This record gives sequence, C-alpha cells and structure tokens, in this order.
Amino acid sequence: MQLIVSLMVRVALIWSIVIGTSIAHENVLSVSVPKPGDPPDQHAIRMIDRLRGWTIADHSFFSTVDGARNWKRVPVDSSPFQLRGSWGVTADGGAWSLAVRSWPKPADELLRMTPDGSTEHLPLPCNEQKCVAASVDFDPAGKNGLLLGLVAIDSNDSRISAFRTFDGGHRWLRIAAPDTTVFRSDVTVKWAADKQAFIANGCEFFTTSDFGDSWHQTPDKDIPDAMCEQDSLPFSVRLVRPGMGWLRTSTGRVFWTGNGGASWNASALAEGRNPFLLGMDEWVSFVDALHGLIVMNGQILATRDGGRTWSPLTQPGEPFHSVSCAGGRCILRSQTRVAEFTFDN
Repeated sequence: MQLIVSLMVRVALIWSIVIGTSIAHENVLSVSVPKPGDPPDQHAIRMIDRLRGWTIADHSFFSTVDGARNWKRVPVDSSPFQLRGSWGVTADGGAWSLAVRSWPKPADELLRMTPDGSTEHLPLPCNEQKCVAASVDFDPAGKNGLLLGLVAIDSNDSRISAFRTFDGGHRWLRIAAPDTTVFRSDVTVKWAADKQAFIANGCEFFTTSDFGDSWHQTPDKDIPDAMCEQDSLPFSVRLVRPGMGWLRTSTGRVFWTGNGGASWNASALAEGRNPFLLGMDEWVSFVDALHGLIVMNGQILATRDGGRTWSPLTQPGEPFHSVSCAGGRCILRSQTRVAEFTFDN
C-alpha cells in the first residue's frame, strides 16, 4: 500500500511538473528586445531551424543565425521594388519572395535569397503572358513551385493563368488552371505535399494531386458555412506540415484541413473572434504533428494533441502577433520583445 501511494505521489508530481512547465507563462523566455538595426516590425518571422530564420519588414529582408537574438538586413540592390504577400524560406537556409520592380519599367520578379546573403532576380512568365503575378508557393526545398497570374476581364474580375517550376523558378511551364473568375485579387496557391497543392479563390477551393496537370473543385459540402460568412474574406492560410493546414477568416474563425485543402473542418477555436491586423502575420506554427502554437486575440495558445484542444500559454496583458516553430523551438513576437518556448517531451 505504501508503495502504491508513493507511486501515485510520484505520478502526480510528474504530471504537475509537465503541466506547470509546458503550459505556463514563466516558460516563455525573452531572447531579445528591439534595438537599433532590428526589423521595424517583425510580423513575419519564419524560422528554418533552431538558429536560422528570416523576416521581411519595410520591404527588406532580414536574417538571423542566432535564434532571433540579432537580425541583419540583407541588401538586395538599389533598384526600387516592393515585396508582395507570397514569401517563404527554404530548407538550405535561403528565402524567396514575390516582388514587383518599378524601374526601369514595372515587372514581376521572384527574389531568391541564398544562405550566404546573395540575391537572384528571376523574371516571371507573367511579364510575357500579360498577366499580373498574384501568388506563388514552393515546397520546403524551394525547388518545386506553382505560380498564379491574373488576366483582367474587367475592372474587378480576372481569370487565372497557372505555371509551375521544378528548378526554383529559373524556368516556368504554363499548366492547366481552374476555370473560374477571380474577384479583384483574392486568390492564393499553397503547396500541400509532394505533388499536392490547392488554390483558394475566395470561398472556392481547387486541389491538384499531379502538381497542376488537373484541378478538382472542393464540393460545397466539404466547406463549413461559417468559413464563408459575411466579411470572412480575406483568408489567411498556413500549412504546418505536409497535408495539414490552418485557415483563419478575416472575422477570426479558425478551420483546418488534413488532406491538403480537399475538405475543411471547424476547429475548437472556430467560434472565436480573432481579427488580425496583417495578412502576413505568422499566426500558427507546429513543432511536430501534435505540438503547436496559435495566436488568438494577442494571446498564445498551445496544443499537445494536434489542435483538438488548446490551452493558454501567455497572459492576456502582453499582446503577441507572431509565432514560428522549427527544430523543436518556437519563437514568439510581441510589440516589445522576442521570446522563445520549448515543449517538454
């Protein structure tokens, strides 16, 4: 009996330690505070591993090699350009972004930042096909990618032109595109897994399993009504691992897909209201299939079961706006500091 009681006490102690250290504000440790030369607003931090990461701010690239403690502006060149919403990092330590150059004449580009900080300016096929580049995405290696261009029908509507690359954007091939109309520019493409990808055009979703040779529209029955309520657009979509993605509406409802966008499900947070300031906010990130963080109304919530349930990680008084997890370590960004959090095993 004494042995059983002892074991129960030990189990209770271990449980309290796990709960107390894993889901507790005290375990969110500051790694840096804003200082001269830092990015002016780090809403878009994306870590590659525990130490290396990128952010874009003020139409500039910044890189870190010490876990977000220090940031270095990476010069591109003196020619005027603007970064667009599509951007990402590559497993080898690089980054890429859709951009538009304004001189000597307007032109869409793919900017690629190599791990050593050099820059590639890659022309996009829309410059020749008379379309406007709207969205691009790559696999984690940064090699296989899809590009969407918009061809104007009238002042508000466009049709889609689609292209793919297997060499990081040096050569593009025109491919099939969904036969649909895009209102303004509310369309995005996301790599999902292997040869899978999906296009979100407002509340329409199209998926491919052959990397753009064909597209299939997601049936209305597989899209929750709450995703398409009034003022729900624009969507913010983040893929956290192959096939697994999260979607946040403009009104703050959160949904998830486990099959690369072929169907969507209301999450445990779907009834919440979580308006976001910037579409580029990195608002959800996972360490693995089970452990992840999400930003809700400035507070960080954590999950240990793949997103079925969430628990508060930070206090409501300090508003956070960005999270990024890689190499078992998560970076959290508020207005006043960069912090880190690590899930206990």
